[in-house]
Amino acid sequence: MILRNSAILAFFSILSLLLGVLRDRLLATIVGVGPVLDVYNAAFRIPDLVYGILLSFVSAAIVVPFITSEVHASDHDGLEKKMNSLLFFFAGTQIVLLSLMAIVLPYVTQYIVPGFDASQTTLYVTATRLLLIQPLLLGISMLISCIAQVKHKFVLYSVAPLLYTACIIISIPFLYPTYGLLGIIGGVVIGAIIHFTVQSYTWITSGMVLNSSKFSWSIVREHLHFAIPRSGSHITGQVRNLIFATVATSMGVGVLSIYVFAQRIIDAFIQVLVQSVSSASVPILAKHHAHNEEKEYSTVLLKVIGGIVGLSFVMQIASLLFGNFIVTTLYGHSAFRGDIEHLFILLVWSLPLYAINSYLANAFSGRDTRSLFYANFMATLFTIAVLYLTAKEGIVAFAYATWTLGISYLLLILYFYSRKRRLSSAS
Repeated sequence: MILRNSAILAFFSILSLLLGVLRDRLLATIVGVGPVLDVYNAAFRIPDLVYGILLSFVSAAIVVPFITSEVHASDHDGLEKKMNSLLFFFAGTQIVLLSLMAIVLPYVTQYIVPGFDASQTTLYVTATRLLLIQPLLLGISMLISCIAQVKHKFVLYSVAPLLYTACIIISIPFLYPTYGLLGIIGGVVIGAIIHFTVQSYTWITSGMVLNSSKFSWSIVREHLHFAIPRSGSHITGQVRNLIFATVATSMGVGVLSIYVFAQRIIDAFIQVLVQSVSSASVPILAKHHAHNEEKEYSTVLLKVIGGIVGLSFVMQIASLLFGNFIVTTLYGHSAFRGDIEHLFILLVWSLPLYAINSYLANAFSGRDTRSLFYANFMATLFTIAVLYLTAKEGIVAFAYATWTLGISYLLLILYFYSRKRRLSSAS
């Protein structure tokens, strides 16, 4: 079942990757690496931070284990009560956070993007405020999609992101020439609305009813107790990304876009490698964990990790051999192509580490979110320190920071989990 579902998800991941390639190529050729594209990339940081704050409520790695028992017991009323409680709490909290961010944004912009001039800063504030609707819509969509994942219905779950990216692609050649950057931002918002609409079909076909009378604070508290450390991990990651963007804008025009483009290639590999496998295997791991089947849990975990490691090394070798071709295909012969390729080749050395870490974070989320948070937080501190200490060396600093993050996170997560197992065995 894992192999079949992974194949389905991998297929859609490749389609998503191809759309992402087209999107980035259009951004690089039509918008161009420069001040406007820097604003576009920076404008996503605050919305992504807000999304990360409450991502624990929509992440399949957290929600799927939380609702697995109700689904397998065919307890429709219990499932409906849990989903309504999470949905109303998530939406309400998100609206409050988004409103506060929109109000305070002009007062903190100089600290977030210190390298922007006056015109960039004004555009940044407007674009970011418009993008703040995105985390609300995508968050609700991801929460609803957890029902499809736990029931192993992955097609509709995979189609929504494709439509989201397609809207951005369409907006670049058709809206950007007339409306500038705000035209592309409009495409992002429309894509989020379509993403939400498609995923809502899962809610309807599951026979779920949106009913505020089913809201339960006890369910929210139960979920919070488990999810807060995971939320802390997401917040830590988004703050880390925000700091990376801040350092990049202070290095000069185009540096942020160069880093984002190079990192996106790595992220695309991770998406194909890990996300499809995680979405297919996490429900299986959650089931084994719920039934205290530790041997079966370990067998599945080790088998998946072995496959991920092997494929990541293949991708790493291919990237080192064809790095020039990959970057040229994605971003053309722009003046910044050489810098993008140089940083990409440096980042690709961390690909196996990132693949393992990404999967372990998803797999262990159903067991111990605190260890994940401790490992992520400490690794982030090391990473930021390295970034600032090496910032004078330019874009190479991002490679040093990325290597530090991959190595330290893996060592820390293995340490915390081995320590917990020893303590559990002793007791």
